Amino acid sequence: MSIYTQGIIFLISINLISVLGLSLLTGFTGYFNFGQAGFMAVGAYVSGMLAKFLNVPIPISVICGMIAGGLISIPIGLPTLRLKGDYFAIATLGFSEAVRLVNENLEGFTGGARGIPGIPSIRNPIPVVIIALMCYFFIRYYVVSRHGRNCIAIREDEIAAQSIAINTFRYKMISFFINGLLAGLAGALLGHYVGFI
Repeated sequence: MSIYTQGIIFLISINLISVLGLSLLTGFTGYFNFGQAGFMAVGAYVSGMLAKFLNVPIPISVICGMIAGGLISIPIGLPTLRLKGDYFAIATLGFSEAVRLVNENLEGFTGGARGIPGIPSIRNPIPVVIIALMCYFFIRYYVVSRHGRNCIAIREDEIAAQSIAINTFRYKMISFFINGLLAGLAGALLGHYVGFI
């Protein structure tokens, strides 16, 4: 397999992981998230810095980047998921912009606008493809489960979903958390594929 073909496979798999999280939040729960790049950046920086500066093995650093993306979604989601309509989308866009500004201005920590070069790279696309397929089947089975149907009910009519005793905030928070996990995972894998953030 040529390097070009491997690169295409890497990018398809990484983008699939990121889009799966976004499809759960936007497509099935009905909340537009413009902060996906911010969650990917958090995952990429956490994973890249652990692997480069602390010599953490790549699989563990990728898991840490994924967890960081999920954890950062909690303090963002708690206040913003109570917003209605376009206000949630604007709040997530603000989060993404805040991540960019923090990364640019913490030169001693994140490398600033120069970024972080020399991150240990992943060269074999097969584990990334397997991870992408696992994420796909996880989202697929989540959507057809009772929890996924509750998310769809929230998308269709949140007030009606509340009237039949669906805890709408809880399911929105779960969707947002899963989106953060998958975006952090995609960002971590992208950082290790490119070798630079």
